[in-house]
Amino acid sequence: MSLLTALSPSLLLLLLALLHPFGHGGGAHAQDTILPTVVLTVSSATGHTHETVYAALPMAPDVPVSRGLGPALPPEGIALALTLPEPANGCKQFKTGMRPGSFAVVLKRGACSFSEKIVNAQRSGAAAVIIAENVLSLYSWDGLPTTPPMLKESEGGACTVNCDLGSSNVPGSFSSAEMERGYDHSSCAQNSRCASKICALTGQNSTEEGQPPMYRVCCLPDRYLRMMLDPNSTAFLTPSVFISASDGLRVMAALKASRPGAMTVRMAPLLDSPALGLVSPMIIWALGVAVVVGGTYYSAGGERRLRERGSSVAPSPESSVQLTTAAAQCYLVFAVVTLVGMYFLVKLYPHLVVLVLIGVFCVAGATSAQIVVMEPVVSWALPRLATAKTTLLGLFQDSPVSWSSLVALVFSVSLGFAYFVGRHSSVAWVLQDALSVAVCCQFLSVLRLTRLHTAVVMLLGFMAYDVFMVFVTPFFFHESVMVKVATAGKGTATVSPTHPLECVRVPDERVPMLLMIPGMTSHGGYSILGLGDILLPGLLLSFVLRFETLRGHSCAPSGGCGPEGVG
Repeated sequence: MSLLTALSPSLLLLLLALLHPFGHGGGAHAQDTILPTVVLTVSSATGHTHETVYAALPMAPDVPVSRGLGPALPPEGIALALTLPEPANGCKQFKTGMRPGSFAVVLKRGACSFSEKIVNAQRSGAAAVIIAENVLSLYSWDGLPTTPPMLKESEGGACTVNCDLGSSNVPGSFSSAEMERGYDHSSCAQNSRCASKICALTGQNSTEEGQPPMYRVCCLPDRYLRMMLDPNSTAFLTPSVFISASDGLRVMAALKASRPGAMTVRMAPLLDSPALGLVSPMIIWALGVAVVVGGTYYSAGGERRLRERGSSVAPSPESSVQLTTAAAQCYLVFAVVTLVGMYFLVKLYPHLVVLVLIGVFCVAGATSAQIVVMEPVVSWALPRLATAKTTLLGLFQDSPVSWSSLVALVFSVSLGFAYFVGRHSSVAWVLQDALSVAVCCQFLSVLRLTRLHTAVVMLLGFMAYDVFMVFVTPFFFHESVMVKVATAGKGTATVSPTHPLECVRVPDERVPMLLMIPGMTSHGGYSILGLGDILLPGLLLSFVLRFETLRGHSCAPSGGCGPEGVG
């Protein structure tokens, strides 16, 4: 008997209650990071493309990221000559020798506000402004080569860099040129995990006794800033965008290597085809339908075998949990209590709660994979193992198990362990979806409705439950209980209170009780479908299919066949 089928009805209902709160969310995950909304194509006069970079629009408080602030770019974009003025920070007006309105300028961040840079560029005749992240602007430094620069607290302090992506030591003689290039020749910048290829000083002294002074540098991830501007100002007349430090260095290097006026830039909105945005939602919809259909068909396997054999004995009720109307009402109570309880726990221990849910998912996924996939495959591939029994050193003395079950168990546990270890990988969603499908199939096989009336009560009850938890609870808790629990586990990065030059990072965790498909648009994210949205209608379809399979077939009364007790 499998682990899931051995569970008591109350424990099975409780486990299923953990799945239902995450049955929502057909769109992409919300992201707090600033996403690029403009694409820049930097080319030479001959048409050769030097760089294609992405940029973010300036913002005003409470203005959507997609809208930005200032003149909107036309869909076809604008093409302008590109120049690097002097001073490069744009903190005062400058001359370029170009016809006003015919060029765009690249300005370094720092020394003055974004608003000042944009206004000065406009007054100097620029038709567009590109502001590049400047590594030097992240430091607090007196300019002396022997004084170690410190990352500004206003920029994030020690958490501005990520030492997990790459780190190394550099000599303690500091130059602004090397700092601005991001120590591009250091082993930190050459680390394959450091995508920006830029590293910044952390302020940590790594000098060994009797050796020249050495300081630690860590990878500086690329980022986009909102460039907050005054929404009431009418002075911003030119399109303005922000590009990352690595893109800025490459663009400025190309400009310095070319003659004046030889480079052009095309600035265009980063627009995705509407059809492309539907691909991921359509795939997740098709996958959800396929899981419901496949799980329903799998759940009726015993009834099909019974009908084919012509036996008068129904499938053993010990292999399933009968969900009566009373049990369905208990399930609803379980779900309410579980979700509200998890809401309060999430407020106190968000990551711990999510880790527990991940552990539950790994156990359920591994067990379901063993029953639904691994054991049938092993028995088919190695039939001798299916008939060979073992007590496994006396652990199963009273009930020997087949070697095929043990082999399947090893493979299944390996899958659950692999997901737990690699859940932060960009491809972890593949294994998560596979385990989720196995969980759905096994639950539909184990948990069975006994009457159509039970299905009506359960589905109507959970419709009211969903509406209440999503839309009504904000009136009591000032936020949606379901959304709060489903989005728990967001990662944090905080400067250590005892070691201010170190950053304490807690990685993002996500609740795994859902199907995920990566978005096909430039903004990424995922289309998601919670297992609750599969299991609830699946239970009804499973009941209907099993009833239709046995309709007209005579079963022994003890088997529970018939319209009042299919299963």
